[in-house]
Amino acid sequence: MLLASYGCDSAARESVAPDEVTDLLDDGAMLAHLEFLADDSLYGRRAGSTHELQAAEYIKQEFMSYGLEGGVPSYLQSFDFDFGGILTSQNVLGVLTGHGSLAGQWVIVGAHYDHLGFNQISSDSVE
Repeated sequence: MLLASYGCDSAARESVAPDEVTDLLDDGAMLAHLEFLADDSLYGRRAGSTHELQAAEYIKQEFMSYGLEGGVPSYLQSFDFDFGGILTSQNVLGVLTGHGSLAGQWVIVGAHYDHLGFNQISSDSVE
């Protein structure tokens, strides 16, 4: 899983304080997230599959529970891609805006959460 974060300038918006979010992301919480996303029940989160959508919905709900704003109103930005047929995937967008002297600054956290899926060697795919 790839994880990246970026800082950006923006107009100040009301949001949860950054330290409130980081206080929620202790080692146990991070491990629980990784265990859910890596669980066999998601069959590898193949891009465009119902299992990838389950992972996206999980991430969306976690972003909401942490008080992050949606980068788009639904938090999910769908897009189509061709992978031997047109598939639909989604980005999950959450925004943590700065407060105080950091008002107008953003932290954008991105993660590549889809994967090849289960039994990618076979021509059969698990949906």
